[in-house]
Amino acid sequence: MPTKKNESSLWKSLEELSEVAELLNSKSNQINELITEFESRLASMNIGLGVWLGNYPLWEGPTSNERGEFGSEQHNRQRVLGYGRLNERSGWGLLVKECVMIHGFFEGDTSSPYAYTTDETEPKELISVSREDRLKAIERFESLVETLADKANEAVKSIKKAESFLE
Repeated sequence: MPTKKNESSLWKSLEELSEVAELLNSKSNQINELITEFESRLASMNIGLGVWLGNYPLWEGPTSNERGEFGSEQHNRQRVLGYGRLNERSGWGLLVKECVMIHGFFEGDTSSPYAYTTDETEPKELISVSREDRLKAIERFESLVETLADKANEAVKSIKKAESFLE
């Protein structure tokens, strides 16, 4: 049976939690505004190129060893940030998806490594995922911009090469 003293302590703790939760939600709204502004600026550039930051996961699960088609493989679940089209009806935006990174050696031959990624979930808009993932994603925005710039530079080089064929 709770005592009056314990009840008083409980209500006080709940009141303190309520105050912290209010501040947390306010700060979370500011994060959403930052994400929306960043996404808007990217979209206004009309880059038209999609990328996934597989090297900078938001979350990584434990690695498991499994028997694959070509021998023993390591499977590593990840949640990754990307920039692309969610579907044909939507515009470009910041996305998050869960995938599995698979690494192995063809028939156990260490001179024949392979790696590929399989999607585990459909991409979701960054703004709709957990607060924790949104915070981690913001930390990766600079890497996302650098990756997009690299891909855009590659595209420009390809276009210039194609133009040289027309001359």
